[in-house]
Amino acid sequence: KTKETSISATLRMDGSELGVHVNCGIKTLDTFLTLLATTACMSLDLTCHGDLWIDEHHTAEDVAIALGQVLTDALGTKAGLNRMWCASAEQNQTKIEVTMDLSNR
Repeated sequence: KTKETSISATLRMDGSELGVHVNCGIKTLDTFLTLLATTACMSLDLTCHGDLWIDEHHTAEDVAIALGQVLTDALGTKAGLNRMWCASAEQNQTKIEVTMDLSNR
């Protein structure tokens, strides 16, 4: 929780069937995160209440930070994982490309 946002995020990478539920208040970001989690076979439950009446910046930034934190928690020690990863996916008119570097640099 910050001055601008209140976020609840849960991420599971164990193949469970909990589904993907994303509501940030920014349609493009909701679609991006839903597509990312679905394509990666992750269960993601993420809700954000932010100061969207001012602009979308704080919401997008804080959601990205929260997602990074739950991803770090879910990956644990990262033992046995490849350092670099990339993927792309499309749905309707939305295309995402993700590249991750898990090296902690």
